Amino acid sequence: MLLNRSRAAGKTAPTLKIAMKSGQNGKYVSADDNDADRLVANRDHVQHWETFEIYMVDEAGNLVPITLPPPGGTAPPDTAPPDTTPPPSTTADQIPIDQITFVNGPNIREFAQTTKITQLRVAGNIYVEFDKKFGPNRWPDFVPPGWDGPLQYSMGLVVKVSGAWYSSAPIECWNHETLGFGGPIPEQVIPDGRGQIQGNWYYNSGWYPLNTAHPQPHEELGFYVVAGDARNNYCPMRERSQIVKFPLPVPGGDQTWTW
Repeated sequence: MLLNRSRAAGKTAPTLKIAMKSGQNGKYVSADDNDADRLVANRDHVQHWETFEIYMVDEAGNLVPITLPPPGGTAPPDTAPPDTTPPPSTTADQIPIDQITFVNGPNIREFAQTTKITQLRVAGNIYVEFDKKFGPNRWPDFVPPGWDGPLQYSMGLVVKVSGAWYSSAPIECWNHETLGFGGPIPEQVIPDGRGQIQGNWYYNSGWYPLNTAHPQPHEELGFYVVAGDARNNYCPMRERSQIVKFPLPVPGGDQTWTW
């Protein structure tokens, strides 16, 4: 931005003009022709030499005046204010959480979204990276009642059953740089013909209706993490990640997504 002492008037779209007042002596800044246009805060009133125009400097180094609309008019097209609409959030839930029914555990809809999943890999296990997994702001370890050791987070899937989304987060995980959890969810027949998700994640009626779902390859699912032990409803922080969406790989597949 450049300040220039005002020298012109009567324009169709007059340049924005300002005066500057010193915070130390309460005087107005002047650029007096008789003083080599030196800027000095020594005037009690605003007149011509105490009035300045504001210019922006574009990428090519050209001066672009900031103009005002004429009285009763609107700003010229080339001086319309920039679009300040924020871009879509990269941490927005890819499945709206108010469309999900949570079963057999805490109502994760009420949890604060405080971390972002940055990578998800689905293979022989699920490997997830999120920005509160490590580092000084990481989620702490939690020792559920009756346990000898800590957990850090739980994994949850969002599955469509009869046209509606359902979810629970039963997979308990401890903090580790390389370990994955949850088993090979693309597999369709283990452990007993129901597939990994139906047979080992949501294997009994306590997770109804998730226990009736058998997701097929390429079917879209949701995924998220929760601080604490959601399986046992022990989540003192009540925090979660965003919900990301991914297609279930084929059996034996190995796919990675990043956000």
